[in-house]
Amino acid sequence: MKRLLALLLVVVTSLSAVGCSDSTGPGSSLSGTYSLTLLGTQRVGSNPPASLYYNSASDHIEILGSQITLYNDGTYTDVTTVQDTYFAPTTVRDEQTSGTWTLSGSTLTLQDRNDFSNITYALITSNRLIIDNFAGYGVRAEYVR
Repeated sequence: MKRLLALLLVVVTSLSAVGCSDSTGPGSSLSGTYSLTLLGTQRVGSNPPASLYYNSASDHIEILGSQITLYNDGTYTDVTTVQDTYFAPTTVRDEQTSGTWTLSGSTLTLQDRNDFSNITYALITSNRLIIDNFAGYGVRAEYVR
């Protein structure tokens, strides 16, 4: 009888651990590339491009595209192509970050590898990733896989 109870306890504990594994760490179901489609109410990739303003209409950056790729091993890369009009002459460049990601419930946390104070939180659904504070501008960004 004691052996049966011990075996039952091991089986129940194992099943409980398996049931929790997807909600607390990286998983293959979230891995893939998510492309920025909306920045606030502006469509990314449209003409004119989606813009984020510094102090005036002439001092702004235009978001030409952005992709976040989540990998199965819990790492990510984020590449955002911007056109910067803040300093003359206007330049186009890729801004890239990489680091690790974790999932708790439906909240995705992106931790920058080079700047540990740079943490991004996103709501994630089956094929959408939503960031409420894009690049610190307080603008909502929607990515689609």
